[in-house]
Amino acid sequence: MNRIRVFRASAALELAHLKRNRAFVALTALAAVSFLVMVSLFGLTGAYAPVALINQDGGPRRSALSKRCWARTTPSPSST
Repeated sequence: MNRIRVFRASAALELAHLKRNRAFVALTALAAVSFLVMVSLFGLTGAYAPVALINQDGGPRRSALSKRCWARTTPSPSST
C-alpha cells in the first residue's frame, strides 16, 4: 500500500471523527487558548513574583549568596 494513500485515508478518518464530535474540538481549542493566556500572564508578571530564601546553613557561601540576593532587592538610598 502506498504511504500517501495511507496518510490521506487516516487524515480523512480523523476529519470525519472531528466533524462528528464538535464539542471535543471546541473544548480542545478552549484548553489551548486558556493555556496560552496563563503562560503569558505568568511570563509577563514572573519578574515580580515573591521569592523566599530560607537560609539555615551558616556557611560562607550561604552568606555571600544572601548578601548578593539582598543587595538586588533592597532599594538604594538614592532611588527613594
